[in-house]
Amino acid sequence: MSPALLRTLCGLVGLSLTPVSTTAEPVSVNRKSGQGFAVSYRNNCYVLLPQHVHGTSPSLTLATGSPPIVGEAKVIERFDPGMDLSVAFVTGGLEGRCAPQWEDLPRKIDQLISPGGQVTFVTVSEGGVINRLPAIVELVSYEYMVIDLGRDVEKSIFQGRSGSVVLAGNAPVGMIVKTGCEDVIELPAESKLRADGKQGCVLRMDAIVDRARRLIERGSTDVMPPPLSPEPPESQELGLVGLAGRILTCSSEGAVPEAGCWSLEEGSGPLLIAPGDLPFSIVVELSGADATPVSRVRLASRPSSEGQTVPKNVIVDFNAGTKKRPNWKEFRMGDMTPFGDLDLLNGMAPRTRAVRLTIVDAWADGLPLQLDRIEVR
Repeated sequence: MSPALLRTLCGLVGLSLTPVSTTAEPVSVNRKSGQGFAVSYRNNCYVLLPQHVHGTSPSLTLATGSPPIVGEAKVIERFDPGMDLSVAFVTGGLEGRCAPQWEDLPRKIDQLISPGGQVTFVTVSEGGVINRLPAIVELVSYEYMVIDLGRDVEKSIFQGRSGSVVLAGNAPVGMIVKTGCEDVIELPAESKLRADGKQGCVLRMDAIVDRARRLIERGSTDVMPPPLSPEPPESQELGLVGLAGRILTCSSEGAVPEAGCWSLEEGSGPLLIAPGDLPFSIVVELSGADATPVSRVRLASRPSSEGQTVPKNVIVDFNAGTKKRPNWKEFRMGDMTPFGDLDLLNGMAPRTRAVRLTIVDAWADGLPLQLDRIEVR
C-alpha cells in the first residue's frame, strides 16, 4: 500500500496527528456584504461562511486583509435549513493566502472557551484593513455560543460582520452567524439577550468542522453537481494526452461496456467508473522506449449528465522499477476540484516508464464517476 493511500485511509477513520491551528485567513465576501474564512485541504482552497451572506447566488467575490488580494469562489454546499453555513470552492485569486490547513482547525473547543472568557472577532474592512474587536463569552451551548462586545464599545455586530471568525488567543473557535441566539440556545431564566447589536451568536468551530468534514474530506451526497461544459463533447480533447501512450491495466471494467478504459485510450469516449469499484486504479504506459522525466500529471472530468460525478481524491504513483518488476513510488496526491480539474506537479521530475492513478473517492456518493482526459508531461 502506498504511503499516500495509507494517509488517506487514516483520514477516513478520523485519525489526526496535526496540532491545533493558530491562524485563520479572514475574507470579506461580496464587497463587504459579509465575512468568511479560508482554509486549504489537499492543495484546494475553501471558504466557510454563513448561508445568508450569499443568499441564493452561488457566485462569490472575495477580498483578503492587507495586502489585499481579490478572488472568486463558487458555493458547493449549503447546510441551511438547520445550520446557517455554506462551503464555497475558491476558483482563483487567493493563491498564497489560503494557508491555514483544514486539518488544523479545532475538533473540540471546550478547553478553549468558557463563560466569562475573552475572545476576539476579526473582520476585513474596506481597503483590506483587519479589525480585531475584543468580546466576552456570555453563554455556551453544544453548537453555539453568545459573545458580548460590552455596552461602552462604539462598534456593533451589524454592518456586514456576519461570518467574522472568532479567536480564543490565536485559535479559531467559531464564526458569527447573527446577532440573536434565542432560537438556537435555551437561555437561563435570569438571562436576556439585548437587541443593541452588541451581542453575537457564534457557530462553534467544532460544530462547523463536524458538519463540513464529510464534504471537504470525502465528498458529499448533497454536493451541487458541477456545471455541464458549454462545449459539445466532440470539441473536447478526450483520451490520453502528452506522454501518456497507452493504458496497460485497469482494476475494473467500465460502468457500461461502451465507456471503459480502452474507450478513453482511443479517445472515442470517457471512462465511467461504477461507484462500487472504488478505489479504482489505472496504469498508463508512457510513449517511447526509454524512461522519461515526468513533472506534471493533469486529469479532467466533464460529466455529461447530472447523474454522474467527478473523482475527488486521486493518488499518482510512478514506476521506478521495470515493467516486469514494478517499484511504485509516490508522485503526488491531491483532490480534483468539484468542477473536474486536477493538476499535480513534481519538481523532481522522476524518470519513469509508467504512472498509476488511484481514484479513491468521488465528490458525490452513489453515482458513476466520469474521467475524460489523462495528460502526462
